[in-house]
Amino acid sequence: MEIPSQIFFFHTPKSAGWTLSAHIRRAIGQRKAGRRVMLHDHTNFDKNRQECLDEALKARFVHGHFSWATAKGLERAATPYRFTVLRHPRERLRSLFFFMQNLPEGEIQKSYDFVKEMSPKDFLLTTDSRLRFQIDNYMTRQFQGDLNDRPGDQISGDEMVDRAIENLRQMNKVGFVDTYDQDFIHITNEIGLPLEGGEVPKENVTDVPTSDRDQLQARKAGVLRCARSRCPGSRQLGQTTLRPRHEAFSVDASTQRRAGI
Repeated sequence: MEIPSQIFFFHTPKSAGWTLSAHIRRAIGQRKAGRRVMLHDHTNFDKNRQECLDEALKARFVHGHFSWATAKGLERAATPYRFTVLRHPRERLRSLFFFMQNLPEGEIQKSYDFVKEMSPKDFLLTTDSRLRFQIDNYMTRQFQGDLNDRPGDQISGDEMVDRAIENLRQMNKVGFVDTYDQDFIHITNEIGLPLEGGEVPKENVTDVPTSDRDQLQARKAGVLRCARSRCPGSRQLGQTTLRPRHEAFSVDASTQRRAGI
């Protein structure tokens, strides 16, 4: 199968996407040659925004934490291949919390050093705008349009959910962390970059403490109550995309309401 002329990987933070993107990056070719570009809506440390967008417009593979609106502005192919991997919202927040507490030493770590002293409750209720950007209904915001959109006068929360579901229907493949291996193989086969040997590697995995992992598994069934779930053919898609109402990090119900989860 011929490799598509444009491939977009909508990478949601802490949703097991690094290994998949690494496999495609190695197969597509070097960044210096312009074949692939990492693009983030919130920041690109080495280049200005317009320079990144110009490179992404020419690249064959664009991956990163970007929104549906950003990708639509970059499409040049008649039928670009679009895919993503989604994760249970509670698991994503839990992984994000431990990831932020264990950043490797460096300038980024120094700017987030305060997270090390946070409890899960502190983390969920933080007023820090950088953290709120990654916490507040990230998946719905990412796929409904622009990541900077918030429910308010211009668009309601329900409208954002509607848009996210409709846009996800247009994806070539929506994978899930729970079915990661088979989705990995499906995606790489579809874009003409099959995995040699058939064994899916695991890279950049955040180590969640055992006790938390056990609690997470114990709560997994029956604790997620979505705002709405009406995406035909995929109950999991609706659950993963929509705003959850569930216990998070063992904080009380009042904290959950105040945090918007």
